[in-house]
Amino acid sequence: MNSRKRILSVDFGTSNCKAILFDQDGRILSSSMEGVKTHFSTTFGSVELDDQELRTSLFSCIRKALSGHDDTEAELVAITAQATSTVCLNQKGNAVRPVISHLDKRADNYGRRLRLQSRDLSYTGLKLGGSLEWIKETQPDDFKATKSICDMREYLGFLLTHRLTHDKSALSESDVSKLCDILRIDESAFGLQHDYLSPIGNVEPNISQELGLNSEVPVLLCPWDGLTCVIGSGLLKLGLAADIAGSTETVAAPVSNQSRLGTRNHLIPNFRLLYDSFPFGLAFEWFKSAYYGGSTIDQFDGIEKDILSIPSTDSSRGPLFVPTLREGWLNWIMGGSLIDLDFRATRGQMMRGIMEGITMSVRHFLDRLREDQIEIQELRVSGGGANSSIWNQIRADILGCPVVLLQTIETGCLGAAIFGVVSLGIYRSIDEGSNQMVHEVDRYQPLRSNVERYEKMYARFTTAYDHFNRKD
Repeated sequence: MNSRKRILSVDFGTSNCKAILFDQDGRILSSSMEGVKTHFSTTFGSVELDDQELRTSLFSCIRKALSGHDDTEAELVAITAQATSTVCLNQKGNAVRPVISHLDKRADNYGRRLRLQSRDLSYTGLKLGGSLEWIKETQPDDFKATKSICDMREYLGFLLTHRLTHDKSALSESDVSKLCDILRIDESAFGLQHDYLSPIGNVEPNISQELGLNSEVPVLLCPWDGLTCVIGSGLLKLGLAADIAGSTETVAAPVSNQSRLGTRNHLIPNFRLLYDSFPFGLAFEWFKSAYYGGSTIDQFDGIEKDILSIPSTDSSRGPLFVPTLREGWLNWIMGGSLIDLDFRATRGQMMRGIMEGITMSVRHFLDRLREDQIEIQELRVSGGGANSSIWNQIRADILGCPVVLLQTIETGCLGAAIFGVVSLGIYRSIDEGSNQMVHEVDRYQPLRSNVERYEKMYARFTTAYDHFNRKD
């Protein structure tokens, strides 16, 4: 038997479920991906997942990851997922109604009302509480049948272990108590607390057999996917930044504890995070679908071919995408504008303009680091958007710093594996585990001629960005 420890990581995101089997050095042994079927209704603002489809995606993804390697023994299953969704379970542990996605808008007014009642409720408390208030008022029979409540990660853990828990960092005991007082439900509805280094229990024997796992495999619930991606990107010191280019694009950088810029707690001592998530990936997918007839181009081959065919004489100007960000209920609502649009533009020029505009938006956010006299030494890129070498070079040229492509672009899964190896005692701390398991595979250096050209373009971009995003 191989003495190297193996961690099975699961990241259940907005559009895909990923499962990867890692060894303790961060090497991928096998992997799989399943599309997540999400049900949208633009008329009513509902975004839901069917609980049976969710379970099918999760179990199928795990089985495929385990069957893809000769030595499928995993010492631990580590889970991260999108935040925050609402799952209601009945007395038997079955879903009362479809899972309410974090993208759902129907409960926004209920969440705002809840904030007025209790201003110190956490993000998770407001999202869960708002959804539950909406269910209570509009679907009273479902609310009456609800005996247990959890977020997506906790539901995935429950499917494997039949143990219900809640994240003590995201949903404190004070949050639970306030929600239960407001909703008039028992505190046991949220289950016991869990942290990020203590397993919630073992995979149920019948589930282990169904998935091809050994019996008694512990299950660890990690932070929500954005923060887990930060750990999987190795953001351990000042001067590093990450662009996690998924369906929702997460941009983050460590700052000192004293910084005014820190928007999230970091799991590395002495740091906070400049952190936000933007729906840039969804915008890119919209344009890609519009220009490529709904083609699912995961590796950017067709797009890169079109961009490379653009004559060099047309490189200095062209259409540029300017996102329009409006603050919604605890998230961003995005539209956008195209400036310098020439109706003779090819789809390659259009897609390059989308890439440039999204990257300039990332720079606009990271420029705040200069307030703290922090220069970005390198940007670490991961997620599906990291698959394009052309886009990575655009990032380097616009940001004026090296762009590092990580060996594992699924940093949510890698971050979960890092929590897993620390939980098993292989490494002493999260930062030690990240140092050992996060590896660079390629590096893009800024090209001086492109940097100069993009500086001029960025000046036009910021003028347009400030105009379209002004608060009236």
